This record gives sequence, C-alpha cells and structure tokens, in this order.
Amino acid sequence: MKDHYKVKFAILVVVCLVLVGVFYAQLNLTNKELDKAGKFVLITNPTKGAVAGEEVVVPMIVKLVIVNNQKEDSYFVTIDQGATVLSVLEKASQENKIMLINTKSNAGILVESIGGVKNGTDSKYWIVYLNGKMISVGVDKQIVNEGDTIEFKFENSPF
Repeated sequence: MKDHYKVKFAILVVVCLVLVGVFYAQLNLTNKELDKAGKFVLITNPTKGAVAGEEVVVPMIVKLVIVNNQKEDSYFVTIDQGATVLSVLEKASQENKIMLINTKSNAGILVESIGGVKNGTDSKYWIVYLNGKMISVGVDKQIVNEGDTIEFKFENSPF
C-alpha cells in the first residue's frame, strides 16, 4: 500500500511542476517586447524602483527606414516617450555610426546629409515620412509614438 501512495505522490509532484512551468511560460510570453535587433526580450518591471508621485519614463520602439538610390536600411530604435523624429535619427546614427549633418534655420533643424548623401545631389532631397505620410513640421518638432515608422527617402522634392 505504501508504494501506491509513493506513485500517487510522484504523479502529483510531476503535475505540479508541469503547471508551474506552463504558468511561467505564459507569464514570459505576455511580458515580451521587440528590441532594436528585432528579437524578443523580457520586460521585467519598467516601474521598478519608482517612488509614488514620480514620473516613470517607459521606453518605446519605433522603426527608422533610410532609403537612398535603391538602397534601404531599417533600424529599430528604443527611445523615451516624447521623442522627436530628429532624436530617433540621431540615436540611430550614433548607434550605427551613420554620418549625419544637420543645420539650424528659422524653421527648425534641417537634415542636410545622411550617410554622406547631401541634399541637392542630383536634384534630390531628404524627404521625411511618418507612417507613410510626409511630415508637415520640422524633424525637431514632430513627436513619434510607439510603433511608428519613420522614413527618410532621398528623392525629388514634391515642391
């Protein structure tokens, strides 16, 4: 009779371990986020260590696409909420060693050159799109949101 209880106990332990494993796996699947390399990473607790009443900045991911003469490069950039198109481009250029030249004007910051490709070359210019639509404000003023796609396309100006 004692062996019968040992078998039941062993089965109970195995079932409990399986249930704990399933619960842990489900917990991990619901707490994942895409990192800049396109891989999934576990988010532990973005508010860990926050003090009551303190503003917590949660990072977000946006996609940056740079299109130049049939060449297209894509980057996933992790940035804080409230970031601008310019700050995304600057962070991607720093992380990926992309040469970037900007100038300041009365209208704001103008992107003059990306990766050595300068505005005006072959009568083409860097045109900026956010989620498929040309932006209507400067790159230093256009705010981005989680999941946005920013495209810098070197093309003939529509103006």
